[in-house]
Formats: sequence, C-alpha cells, structure tokens
Amino acid sequence: MEIKVNIPINDYVQPTEVREEIVQAICDAFLCKNIWRVFHPFNEGAYRPKSALSFGKGGSVSFDGHMADGGVKIYPRTCEIKLAFEILIKAKYFIAKRYYYGTWLGYECYKKKSDAEHEGTIVSYFEYDID
Repeated sequence: MEIKVNIPINDYVQPTEVREEIVQAICDAFLCKNIWRVFHPFNEGAYRPKSALSFGKGGSVSFDGHMADGGVKIYPRTCEIKLAFEILIKAKYFIAKRYYYGTWLGYECYKKKSDAEHEGTIVSYFEYDID
C-alpha cells in the first residue's frame, strides 16, 4: 500500500552571502578582553543566545546574547564564522575548541599557542553548520 501526502518541497538554501561588517565583528568579539569572548555554536534551546553577536550602545561587541544596555543582537551565518576563523588563524592567532561545564562546546581565541593548547584543542577551521 502506497501512502500519498501533499507537502511542499523544502526550499531552504543555506546562506552564503558574507557580510563584511559581521566578519569584522566576529573577529572583534574573539579578541575582546571581556568574559563574553567565547563563541558557542549551539543553535537551539537555551544555548542559542551565546551564538549571537551583541552590539552594545557604546560600540562594544561580544558573544553575549543578553542585551542589557539596549543594543542589537545579530546571529552570524556559518560562512561568516568560517571566514572569521580563517582570518584569525592567518593572522597567527590560535582558536581552541573546549568544553565548559563538561559538555557545553565553545571556541576561544588565544595569542599564545601554549595557552590555547592548555585550554582545549587547537582547530584549523569551523566544522559546524549553525544556519
């Protein structure tokens, strides 16, 4: 017995357009000195806000998904995170993949290789789709 259903074809296309200002903001967020410089790539549930870029009213940018000062929150695209990783690595920074609280995956940027190795596993690219 064959069952027929009438549903639309999935027409989702992953974004490929790179917004230069967002890539710059991602790099700035990785290089900032505050505690919100860790990018968590989760794209659902309670963890999603930590994958957002927060633009504060004072011009600050971070990966803090909570906008206490009335700024703007933007979710970067996979292609923008991948390009930011490439740019930072080419500029001789080290990005470490590490786990917070045991299982919460995050990425953090370091100037010194030894610091990155101490904190996690150094990566050479961004491996997830977050769109």
